[in-house]
Amino acid sequence: MFRPATCAAGVLALGACASAGVILDASFFDTLPTTLITFETDGAGADVNLIDGQTMAMPGAEYAGLGVTFDPAVEWVNDGNAIVSGAITLGGSPDNAIHGADSDLFSVEFSVPVRSFGFWIVNNAGEVNRPVLTAYDALDNPLETVTFEGAAVDGDVGTIEWGFLGIWRPELIARVEISKDFALFDNLRFSSETPAPGALGLGALSVAAFVPRRRRG
Repeated sequence: MFRPATCAAGVLALGACASAGVILDASFFDTLPTTLITFETDGAGADVNLIDGQTMAMPGAEYAGLGVTFDPAVEWVNDGNAIVSGAITLGGSPDNAIHGADSDLFSVEFSVPVRSFGFWIVNNAGEVNRPVLTAYDALDNPLETVTFEGAAVDGDVGTIEWGFLGIWRPELIARVEISKDFALFDNLRFSSETPAPGALGLGALSVAAFVPRRRRG
């Protein structure tokens, strides 16, 4: 499911706003040339084997060969909680995810052309600060901000919720800033393209018509 994004005041003209959107499903990338990082392997393609509950420091440039760096560096994590592990598996990655090691604010920086990206997110709904993704261009101008809430949440068990969230833009996205309390991020997808307008079909809703809703998994 995709919807046009709401533009920040003073950042974009209305015409540009109509050509941007929030990604709520990984199927957005099905027809695009896409890079997928599952975090099950390292930058050289070797398996990252973690036991339940284990974390391991990841060099910020571990996936630089794929066009991605993290600042500050993050950690691989295999969460020991059975519900969290099950939610990670729903995203298509059996064990590992990432989270910020030393900070609840980190950036994903792209060295390749990117116009669309998204993460599978597993979050503790009881935390005060929900995960927020902000995309920037190469001049560090903010392009769009989205929050993991409403229709982005596919399902939940207790205080654990999960779903897919991303942004697509006509401009190139150079960096994504992520703020969170507790949240794990998995299956990073990104592409230099976005679907042709006609390909979005009924999945593209107007801002006025869109009403956030929770989708049960």
